[in-house]
Order: sequence, then structure tokens, then C-alpha cells
Amino acid sequence: MKITNIIFLVLVILLVSCNRIKENINNVLDVQDNTNKIMYVNASSGLRVRSLPSMDGEVIGVLDFFTKVSILKEDDEKITINDIEGKWVYINSPIEGWVFDGYLVATNTQFTTDSNGIVWIVEPTLDYDNVYYCSMCGYTANSFNYIIDRITGRIKSRHDGHGGPGYIEWLYDSQNRMFGYYSYGWEEDVMIYPVNQFSARFPSDVNTLKFVRQVDSANIIAEEHEWEGKSYKLGERYENSKFAIAYGSTILTEFIYDKPDNLSQSLTYLHTIPVSRDGKWGFINTRGNITVPLIFDHAASYDGETAFVKINGRYGIIDVRR
Repeated sequence: MKITNIIFLVLVILLVSCNRIKENINNVLDVQDNTNKIMYVNASSGLRVRSLPSMDGEVIGVLDFFTKVSILKEDDEKITINDIEGKWVYINSPIEGWVFDGYLVATNTQFTTDSNGIVWIVEPTLDYDNVYYCSMCGYTANSFNYIIDRITGRIKSRHDGHGGPGYIEWLYDSQNRMFGYYSYGWEEDVMIYPVNQFSARFPSDVNTLKFVRQVDSANIIAEEHEWEGKSYKLGERYENSKFAIAYGSTILTEFIYDKPDNLSQSLTYLHTIPVSRDGKWGFINTRGNITVPLIFDHAASYDGETAFVKINGRYGIIDVRR
């Protein structure tokens, strides 16, 4: 009889304690019910899911960029993480846990897949003359006049423009087995050497993926400059030459692609690469296989996950991973 009473008393204490803990948690969080509120991850490196609404909470998962999440409830208290204001929200899909909503975004369109198998995040409704990626300011529209959101495509702010240090483009002479680059900025110059010297001449570029222009090194012209002696530049004929993809000094594709938008952009971390052929844009993988058909009037991408593409006079945003 005494043992039964003790067990009963323990159960009562546990029940009361659990209720108080639950009540205290709700009081502290002051959560609001947001059942089935759908948002998407806007963190290119992924969004951590935590066991508690705190940076001290255990990381129980990481959600990929553009993962769809379902929010169950949210904390009223606003906080700032990495200069981004937001609050903790509890998600129940695709996994359960707490995430910081400063890295979530809502979209007005459901993802749709067209007859070409292309997944549209934003359908081609954006009325811009052109869209480019700028390493200093992100995506810009209408000849760099506006900075636009990478997920919705909407204008975020006006852009006053800036000067740049110039660029380099890689060159390859297949006939004479020469590899080098053309630099353009305040001055123009060409550095091109036998392929077997690549590692010694360009050690930091041995493991990089890049666009390479096909040239004839005999079409490099020496010019005298009073301030620096002799320098070199490419002759006019090179403007019509085609590009390939190279890893280090190894050419991976044929020289069949038009001039890319950003010649200095490293492709090393991209799984899908925007290319143009005969004026039509699409995407290839690092083996040169087409992953998105070359049907667009223009394409701009920098992370290998999403891209702005232009078709029928308007831009949309597609998921190039699928």
C-alpha cells in the first residue's frame, strides 16, 4: 500500500512539473500560431535548424537554398543576427525545429515546371532590358541602374554605379600549345606561355574552372609604350573566336561558346554554367553536357543554383539544379 501511494505521488509530481515547464516555455516565447505559413530558404550556404530558439540550440539539420518550409509558430521578440533583423520561428516541414526567419522569404508564385523540364521560381514577367551579376553589388538590372532581389526579381534600390579594376580573360592557342591571359584595365597586356609552364606561371589557377578563349598566338601584337617599354595585346581577329571551359590548363569542352558576360568570374564552385551558342543561352555541367536547353535570349547566374533568364522579352528566375 505504501509503495502504491509513493508511485502515485511521483506521477502527480511529474505531471505537474511537465505542465509548468510547458507553460513557462510558452510564456517565455510568447508564440503566435502560424500554421501552414509557407516560406523559402534565402541562404545560399544553407539554413541551420536548431533544437531551441537560440544560437545555443543544437543544430539538428541544415536546409538547402530555396527549400520550402512550413511555419507552425513564431516568437514575437525580434533579434538581429549578422546585421539581419528577424525572429525565431518553429517549422514542421521538411523537418521540425527552430530557424531564424531573417533567412526566409515568401514568393508570390508556386514553382512550375514547363514542357522543357525547366523549374520556374518566378515566371518570365520581369520587364527589364538586361540583368547582370556584379560581384560588388549582386544582381543588377537595366545597365546597372538598379539592384534587384535574387529571389523575387523585384527592385531593391537604385544603383549609382562604380568603376572597376578591369578584368582578365584566359587564352589558349591549341596549334602552338600556348596558355595565358589577356588583362584589361588601365592598360592592356597579354601573357602567354607554353602549356607545360602553366603550373609555374599561374600556380594559384591550377585548380580553377574558367572560360578560355581560343586564339592564334601569332595574332598578338607588340606595341611600344614610353612609360613601360614593350607590352602586348591581341589583334582584332580574336574578337570572333570562341570559348571553351577549362580546368587548370586542361580544356574540358570544345571551343563552341560565345563570349560570356563575366570573363573574370571563377566557375570553380558552379555545378551548372551559363553559356551562349549562336546567340541562345542555356546551361551546361562541368563535363560539357547540357543541363538546361539553350533556348533563352540571355542568362545570368553566379551560384549555380538559380538564374535570371530572358525569354520572349521578359526575365524570369529558374532553378538550374533540377
